[in-house]
Amino acid sequence: MTKKVLVPIDINDPEKKINDFLYPDLQVDGLTLTSIKSGKQWEHGMVILTSPINENDIFKRIVDSGKKIESVESLLNVLKDYVSELPKYKIGNILKLNSEKPKVDF
Repeated sequence: MTKKVLVPIDINDPEKKINDFLYPDLQVDGLTLTSIKSGKQWEHGMVILTSPINENDIFKRIVDSGKKIESVESLLNVLKDYVSELPKYKIGNILKLNSEKPKVDF
């Protein structure tokens, strides 16, 4: 469980507010940071503080958004890695996902 999540950030317009959470989405060529609501892929995310959240909470939001999930087990494993990685970073850090690795790595 963590109290931190990533939100989209536009490096060219950092003051722009985007009300959405990011999660590492499994793609054919690796992991990408994807917006839960819009499904848009982002290169960077900013760490923010939120209420306690775990991989099941994030998974539920993804399902509620209507996104098709290819492998529930694989996505839950990635989300578990994601939730365990985020506490290592400070609020306000801007992270970029290393998409070449099958595990969550910033």
